Amino acid sequence: MDKMEEEGESKVLQEIIARFYQKRVNNPKRKHPFEWFNKEFKHNLEFDIFSESAFAGETYRIYNTDMARILLLKLEALNDSHQSAF
Repeated sequence: MDKMEEEGESKVLQEIIARFYQKRVNNPKRKHPFEWFNKEFKHNLEFDIFSESAFAGETYRIYNTDMARILLLKLEALNDSHQSAF
């Protein structure tokens, strides 16, 4: 009998989720994915992606800074915006 049969699917899935959060999300040794934006965009391009307003119905937006032109695309709308954005 394997663990799934022995303890039940729900309990095993809860354990998997708990281990994932312990190793990947709540682990102080791992950096949060959003820190990448602060390092790459804010620090290097002088662009704070989190201070910008939401797209408000747009599928993409182009920002012009002194350092770069930045194209932000909504991934869930990529099929709708890729031709006009590029």
